[in-house]
Amino acid sequence: MSREIATLQNYLALVDLTIFLNFCFCSENLVKSQFLLFFRDLSKVGGLQNKIIESFNHNNEEVKSAASYALGNISLGNLADYVPFVLKEIENQPKRQYLLLHSLKEIISAQSGSSKGITVLEPYVPAIWKQLFKHCECSEEGTRNVVAECLGKLCLICPDKLLPELRNSLSSQSPLMRTTVVTAMKFTISDQPQPIDTLLKNCIGDFLGALQDPDLNVRRVALVAFNSAAHNKPSLIRDLLRSVLPQLYNETQKRKELIREVEMGPFKHEVDDGLDLRKAAFECMYTLLEKCIDRLDIFEFLSHVQDGLKDHYDIKVRIFSQKLVKLFGLIFDFSDVDLPNGCASGTIVPWSRFNQIGQTGGTFEADCDYQSKS
Repeated sequence: MSREIATLQNYLALVDLTIFLNFCFCSENLVKSQFLLFFRDLSKVGGLQNKIIESFNHNNEEVKSAASYALGNISLGNLADYVPFVLKEIENQPKRQYLLLHSLKEIISAQSGSSKGITVLEPYVPAIWKQLFKHCECSEEGTRNVVAECLGKLCLICPDKLLPELRNSLSSQSPLMRTTVVTAMKFTISDQPQPIDTLLKNCIGDFLGALQDPDLNVRRVALVAFNSAAHNKPSLIRDLLRSVLPQLYNETQKRKELIREVEMGPFKHEVDDGLDLRKAAFECMYTLLEKCIDRLDIFEFLSHVQDGLKDHYDIKVRIFSQKLVKLFGLIFDFSDVDLPNGCASGTIVPWSRFNQIGQTGGTFEADCDYQSKS
């Protein structure tokens, strides 16, 4: 081990740190060689911490990412030295928080991969949890997402203690806090059995209550979390569909109060603040069609699909690309739908054409051509 440290010290003295960090970032062989990143204690390598931190100010974004990745992974060799260091830097270096949080995520992800790693990390969980909660209300969405992922992964390590704390934070007055907390819940869900599953099933309804939140962003991330649960572990939400579906369908509706006009020079541009919300809602509908079709009232479901076909072009394309209209060989009547590019009203597109559109990536326009030639 001492020979490896000496070799690394000599290497750092001879080469530019940029080259070294890019090598760290790009080379799988480095990870596999146990030279640097595989739980080796490199705390005795003089100036390594500071050199990596200095690289956070580099002009090259790849070098910054490499530095963040390297710091997280060299921390694995000596958590007692590096975890307090990383947490202190997060507290004292606001401009570097995003990169430092990524380093922290690397630590949590690596340690949570084995029971031995979890045991080693557990003493540091309270301090990490406390530091993360200080940044749940960060104005930068990217930073909040990293914080949420870290919180979710920590809940997998100590579900009995941390999941109730996460749920209690749903009552926060801050929309940013609620957004982070709901997003964190999403990261506790995987397609594999987890010890947290029983606890999560008992409280996921509280998190999905965010579908009724007055804040648009909170509702949007709640839809994303709901979609993740339906896709990866539908057993978590199947019994809740009776109460959740009305809220989901409500988010597919276009609302005039969310549409505003923005002046761009001499022109006026219409901005629909609810568009992303509706897109997320239709994503959920597609997932439910795949995973929980036995719990759906198909005729009610179809009525909302048909409403979506009168919506923004992005919604129409999404419905076709997801094959939401491909149900049981039904013929779908577009007589009251405003189709693009002059398609005739009263167009009836048979099931076989929906199948072709879904397989070939066709469009409304292509289907109008099909109708005119047939």
